[in-house]
Amino acid sequence: MRPVCSSPLSTVTDDQMKITGAFFPEVHRDGYLMYKLAEAAYSVMGLEGFRVPFDLCIEAEAFGCVLKPGDAESPPSIIVPATDFKFPEDIKATLKKGRFPVIFKALSELRRKYDKLLPIYGGVVGPMTLAGHLYGPNNILRLMIKDPDKLLPIFLSVAEFSSYYANRLIKEGANVIFIIDPTASGSMISPKHFEKFIMPAYQILREKIRDPIILHICGDTNMLLSLIADTGFEAFTFEGPTVTVKKAKEIIGDRMALGGNIPIDLMLLGKPSEIKKQVFMALKDGIDIVMTACGIPIHSPMENVKAMVEAVKEFNEVT
Repeated sequence: MRPVCSSPLSTVTDDQMKITGAFFPEVHRDGYLMYKLAEAAYSVMGLEGFRVPFDLCIEAEAFGCVLKPGDAESPPSIIVPATDFKFPEDIKATLKKGRFPVIFKALSELRRKYDKLLPIYGGVVGPMTLAGHLYGPNNILRLMIKDPDKLLPIFLSVAEFSSYYANRLIKEGANVIFIIDPTASGSMISPKHFEKFIMPAYQILREKIRDPIILHICGDTNMLLSLIADTGFEAFTFEGPTVTVKKAKEIIGDRMALGGNIPIDLMLLGKPSEIKKQVFMALKDGIDIVMTACGIPIHSPMENVKAMVEAVKEFNEVT
């Protein structure tokens, strides 16, 4: 399989919003505008694929978390956890709440135009991160130490809902599920806790989601790489330079496709020639999906994003 330049992480930039006329924060609550802005990742920048939604609060909002709505430069974020989370008795009814219908509309528009042509990434918040949204991240970390018997059912319950939601995303138009679990990081939890609490939840997701799965975890995941390889997911995207392509390749090998790890500060402040050099290094080290180590910064110059795309094309032409 040839390397690709694609990003299941955030791809929105100022230039794309200006060209499409679809702007933050309106796109977060308008399915057609969300589709137009997602499409720009390919139509404007040349990235092979589309990701919706643009924030990590869709599930949490529907379950009662209070959001800061976001503005012209930043997506919505959570300011108050849910006060009384219960696994929904009627999941179909739950998926009519909040902004779920907005996501489904954007996906259906993308499928109508790009089905079977390019990856359409449906974003699902991972169990560690979603549990943190619902109960508060500090409470989750406290339970991990003080009351582990109470915590595991929370993760499993969250994963059950997320697997149902993921399959609904597939029904509406996604063909790859992207599990975004930034707080399941070795920077926050130990390998022992990752294996005890996170891995069983990932196993539920793997068993119940019928399409390919990509996992993203932020921060230092070096100590977690061997466990991540056991998830059965098709791909893992990671944050560099904390995790290098060589290290990820050494531990995971060919068990998963690997995505990363162009530094975001280079994308934001570097020159196109510097970005191309970094891309060539990652490709030579064995990266499969060239993308930024975290989401593309919103103020990234268009020429920098395009330099990443062009470098992959140039590499493929000579190999």
